[in-house]
Amino acid sequence: MRKALLISAALMLVASFAFAQALPEPLTAGYIGVFADQAGASCNLVTPASGMFSFYVVHSVATNVGGSEWAAPKPACMPMSMYLNDSNQFAVVIGNTQSGYSVGYGQCKVSPVYICSINFFAMGAGNPACCAYPVIAHPMNANHRIEASDCDLNLILPAGHTAMVNPDGTCMCEVVPVQDTTWGGVKALFE
Repeated sequence: MRKALLISAALMLVASFAFAQALPEPLTAGYIGVFADQAGASCNLVTPASGMFSFYVVHSVATNVGGSEWAAPKPACMPMSMYLNDSNQFAVVIGNTQSGYSVGYGQCKVSPVYICSINFFAMGAGNPACCAYPVIAHPMNANHRIEASDCDLNLILPAGHTAMVNPDGTCMCEVVPVQDTTWGGVKALFE
């Protein structure tokens, strides 16, 4: 019985260490990034040769969040795309994604939180491959960091996620998937 308890404790320690290493700290803060979809499942973004297109800003891997402040300006490596506007998902928004975005989610949210779409127009020629598209601190943030609040209005610090525009296989962006599991699922990893 004692040996089984020691093995169980070791498995719990290894599992908690593995999950802690896969996510930005603190766990509840999550990360904010630009994605190809509203669920935040793909950070590999493709621009068309011409016409309108959108990318989506998502607050992922967060629990009990009430708002955030950040910026996602069009990177210089997208010269053939013109920023048009943002389509906001929430009523309380100050600014825009290009010059600084502050948003209240309206209620306590659990991720993924689809915040807005960034709408562009492609002007007849493709953008180059492997263009990094990061989410950065709001330019007016005195602390020079991405900030959010939890549902009790406490400051939390989500990480900024960097997407990849027009990846060519040498520069693919990856999202660390986070999935619910059971103790049996964790135990099966070590059998």
